Amino acid sequence: MSPSLPPYLTSGASSRSHHSLLVKLHEAKSDQEEDEILEKEIVRQKELMSAKGQSTVCSLYPFLIHQTEVQARLSESLIVLLHVAMLRHGTTTDLDFALVHALHLADSGRTIQEKRIGQSLFHQIHDKNIDPDVDRISIPPGAAPTGT
Repeated sequence: MSPSLPPYLTSGASSRSHHSLLVKLHEAKSDQEEDEILEKEIVRQKELMSAKGQSTVCSLYPFLIHQTEVQARLSESLIVLLHVAMLRHGTTTDLDFALVHALHLADSGRTIQEKRIGQSLFHQIHDKNIDPDVDRISIPPGAAPTGT
């Protein structure tokens, strides 16, 4: 008999923390309870990413030696936030704090998967911040400034 794999590897989760979130959400009895779980996860991720007000990604995880490990941890955190962003119903906490990190991963991700994670989270957060009732500003023909 071969040893069984840990549940987070067979569940489709990207990491242990992601699996933990999925288990908590699965056990939630109502939408309100799910939203409470999601709010707590947003706060946890925000604290993790704001590590002492440092702005560089390397400062988020000072115990990691290599940049590749830093990006892997950042990628794991952003996957969790992407999941949270797609599931939340009535949460009021915004995810704007993750925009810079999402852009960083989209720009400097080591793999296509990391770049896509950053892009997906950026668009998920950014698109929710756009007011659909406001028309895009358009400049009528002939009204554009001319260079004189």
